[in-house]
Amino acid sequence: MKTQPDVIGAASLGIDVSQSKLHLAAPHKFLGKFNNILASHQQLIKRVLAQQPTGLVFEASGGYERAICDALQDAGVPVSVAQPGCVRHFARSLNVLAKTDVIDAQLIARFDTATQPGPTPKTPKNHLHFRALVDRRGQVIEDRVRETNRLETCADAPMRACIEAHITSLREQEQTLDQQIAAVIKADAELNQKGEVMSQQTGVGPQTICTLFAHLPELGSLDRQQVAAIAGVAPHPRESGTWKGQRRISGGRAPVRKAMSCSGAQRDVHGRPFSSPMVPGHPPVSRSSDRQRQVLQTSHHRLRPQDAHPPEHPPEKETTQIPWPQRDTSNLTSDTVASRE
Repeated sequence: MKTQPDVIGAASLGIDVSQSKLHLAAPHKFLGKFNNILASHQQLIKRVLAQQPTGLVFEASGGYERAICDALQDAGVPVSVAQPGCVRHFARSLNVLAKTDVIDAQLIARFDTATQPGPTPKTPKNHLHFRALVDRRGQVIEDRVRETNRLETCADAPMRACIEAHITSLREQEQTLDQQIAAVIKADAELNQKGEVMSQQTGVGPQTICTLFAHLPELGSLDRQQVAAIAGVAPHPRESGTWKGQRRISGGRAPVRKAMSCSGAQRDVHGRPFSSPMVPGHPPVSRSSDRQRQVLQTSHHRLRPQDAHPPEHPPEKETTQIPWPQRDTSNLTSDTVASRE
């Protein structure tokens, strides 16, 4: 890559994030290497502010970017967090095969110049705390399941006692986390109200609601196609000329997609069992994604402010009941029926 003189007022900057180092670069100039610790973040921020950037991009790096991201946002720098796959495909489009930290930082800056991604909004601290509680609860459950599986095949009595004690400790941690999560929701009037609305929907339980609150805060603020794409349950077309392939889901946020696969596994939003295909001829995987998308978009529609957004599906003129057997309609309103069509 050609290098050019360092110019004050560079339009775009890029940071390559690793566990221990931060590499700062302009599109055609490497600007410096800094330690990824709090003491060195202020030095990097001063260097960034001296460049007067219009945008700064770095890749999502498994959490190693969160501290510097918060510091830069507090300093008023427009920060964008990009998907690593997008930057890598951009490098391939430029026929750049070499990969080093310096080259990656310059490529990230060029990616910002070419694509101009919007700044990533700052996540409130209370939301970060809530997401940490939900994620920790999932980790504790995974550990408990692993220990339970080990207990089934363990024949040594002392080791069985050790595993059982660990399982008991994990159950206590799970209960404590449940109480903390419930306390956070109860203390937040907005989350409490949204939770009451979503809990009225068939197939959506407390853990699904908590996962959506933690990992899909955009729920209720975007349109249904965007929400489905963010969650990873939107079918993307695969067409070329006269050839039309099967649409497939891809990408999205894994915790949300996992939660929706559990919530939409038994019944749809009308309470109908999924024993028969929703659309004749669809393969099982397609039917499963249809269920997940239907449950997610119904929850999204329930949370949308009706005065700010017109209804996505106009209500029918006469809707008195749902003609499916064994359906409890005691808590069903005409608005709810219209939103589920």
